Amino acid sequence: MTSPAAVDYDALEATTSIEEITVDGNNQDTLRSLRNDEIPDLWLCHPEWDDLGDYVLRGGSMELGWLGHFMKKSTCLESFGLYGNDIFEKCSEQSIDRFLYDLGMCNQIKKINFSSTNLDGIICKLGP
Repeated sequence: MTSPAAVDYDALEATTSIEEITVDGNNQDTLRSLRNDEIPDLWLCHPEWDDLGDYVLRGGSMELGWLGHFMKKSTCLESFGLYGNDIFEKCSEQSIDRFLYDLGMCNQIKKINFSSTNLDGIICKLGP
C-alpha cells in the first residue's frame, strides 16, 4: 500500500499546539496522551455516541489527520476501535485514506474492534 499524498504532520508538529488541532477538551487530552505514548487502547466514535469513545471526531479532515499521525507514532497503542456509523462524515476521502494508511502503519496494534460501524469502504483500505 502506498501512502496517500498528505500534509507533512512531522514538520508541523513542532509549531502546532494541541489546542489548534481540536477545541474539544477530552480530545485534546487524548491527543496529548497519544503524543506522550500513554494510551494502550483507543475508541474513535461518532458524536452521537460521545459517551462511549475516547475520541469523538467533531472536526474534519485535519483533525483526523492529526489523530492518525499521533496513533502511528505511538509505541504502546495495542487496541483500536471504531464505534458508530458515519464517523468520517465531515472528512474528505483523501483524509480517510491517509488515516487508514496511518492505522495500517501501527504495527503494535494487536486488536481492532468495530461496533455499530458500517465497514463498506473501510475494511478494504486497511491493507494486508
